Amino acid sequence: MDDQAKKVVIGADKIDETTLEHMRKIALKNAERARKITKLRSSNVLTAGTLLGGVLSIFVYSMVSVRQETFLDDIGAPAAVPKK
Repeated sequence: MDDQAKKVVIGADKIDETTLEHMRKIALKNAERARKITKLRSSNVLTAGTLLGGVLSIFVYSMVSVRQETFLDDIGAPAAVPKK
């Protein structure tokens, strides 16, 4: 048994001119759609990069500022309670 599908060959001589014109129009619309998707994808990547940069900068700023805090050092250790 042959498990492969038979190859369909469509000859250009069997396709009328109106069908070819419709195929050309569809191909142009598809190319336009592909350009829009590419532009949208690059815009989305730029937005994602900007957001990621903002989040990372806030995270780094928070880590640096917490490391610089010294108010807990000023409090000191609690005084020892005298035993009776």
